[in-house]
Amino acid sequence: MLPVLWQGLGVDHGIFSYSAWIWRKFGQPPYLFCFDQAFPGIFLIHYFVQAVMGESVTAFRVFDLAWQVASAIMLYLVVASTFQNRGAGLLAAVLYSFFYVKLGPWDTGQRDGFFPLLYLLSFVLLKPLSGKRTGLLAPALAGLLIGFALLIKPVAGAIALVLVALALVSAQRKWLAAFLFCLGCALPSLAIIAYYLHAGALKELYQVLFVFNAKVYAGSMKIPAGEAWRGILLVKLWPHNWAILLDAALLPVLWSRLRVPDKSRAFWLAALFAATYLGYFFQARYFYYHQAPVWGLLSGFAGAGWVLTLEFLLSKTRLSGRTKKAALASLLVLAAASMLSGDYLRLLKTTFTRPPAEGQSSFDYFRVCGRAASYIRARTSASDTVQVWGGEALVNYLAKRRSPSRFAQTFPLILMSGDSPKTALQQELEREFLESLRRSPPAYFVIETMSHPWFGIKSDKDRLVADYPELWKFITEKYNWENGIGFMELYRLSN
Repeated sequence: MLPVLWQGLGVDHGIFSYSAWIWRKFGQPPYLFCFDQAFPGIFLIHYFVQAVMGESVTAFRVFDLAWQVASAIMLYLVVASTFQNRGAGLLAAVLYSFFYVKLGPWDTGQRDGFFPLLYLLSFVLLKPLSGKRTGLLAPALAGLLIGFALLIKPVAGAIALVLVALALVSAQRKWLAAFLFCLGCALPSLAIIAYYLHAGALKELYQVLFVFNAKVYAGSMKIPAGEAWRGILLVKLWPHNWAILLDAALLPVLWSRLRVPDKSRAFWLAALFAATYLGYFFQARYFYYHQAPVWGLLSGFAGAGWVLTLEFLLSKTRLSGRTKKAALASLLVLAAASMLSGDYLRLLKTTFTRPPAEGQSSFDYFRVCGRAASYIRARTSASDTVQVWGGEALVNYLAKRRSPSRFAQTFPLILMSGDSPKTALQQELEREFLESLRRSPPAYFVIETMSHPWFGIKSDKDRLVADYPELWKFITEKYNWENGIGFMELYRLSN
């Protein structure tokens, strides 16, 4: 899992980092000062990392590494306890670790990647490894964990339903335990509502999370039926993760031969996986990082499937106990080796030959953003502002320059809902955006020229010129082209 430190940041990391930065440094909370459709949990994570570990990319990656190592350890403990087999737990943790690193810099450190640890911790609180019934503190703590998961993404609600049922079954005082679990789930959201109410920004919170997500973001992707089915069936990640997929499928075959004192734990773990998959399914986006918790829990069943299958086959032989242990150890090595890929080996080579900051720049997107940020930082003062047209709020974050508007990334304006280039809400946001720019023209205007086929956008710049003529006129009248860095055009405010 160590190579995670050598991975740079992508579009989403940039907006999350920038939003947390202006919140922490200038007291400007998300939604009111930075428009993004993500729920507040991820901003809290980045806020915590910056406050405790620093603002560097490596600091975030160290946190990501620590979180994922904890996820792998929890997976080991849950699988080893559920199937009464430490080898199964160890293999599950190894398979998950390989899977996670292979997601790459774009899809690691993402919102869904934080789910497995929260889910597994909550599961263990309600279904202790000791097998004892829970008291009342455990359901409350489990509820708080899932409550935070709900702040990251509401899809964690599917997990909440499974766990409240588990609380009703496993706790000593079932109805009180279920109530405390539900109360714990609600408290983080209530705290956020109270915070925004106190800040006088409840309207902005509602506008972004509910109005924008429902009227714009929900209809911004047109996925063909064939592509949707590939996403539903996780097909795109099959070639890289056969060791997980095939051997998780073996477990149901071996169910009748599973010799553990309490099969109910395996049943509840399967229910947890089903709820995790439903959360992925209902997002209906099928991004790779959305699949992280699904493959994470699938790794648990794969570890058990591999080890129990081999143990069953070896039980039919007359091999000595030492030989059988050697065969199981060989299985661990072979299963891990099957997860290796060219990209992983190249990243591993970088891990041992370059420092993390240098290795992070091998990611093209991050390198271009870093170059643009360095260029702008050297030619501006800390009080100057920078506006990006596109998704690259990462430039603002790396340059430590604020945006003059709450649209540090302009995807909310660019995304197309249905066949309409702009909804009524987007037209309202465009007026707000223009007013901000006219009131405080930024020192630099950065225009991104990449395409976003997932969202039906051929080029951010083309979209600007064709559908935002008033804004384009503002830029051409007040700014001069100064430089091009990768997929970015840099325009400097005229004297």
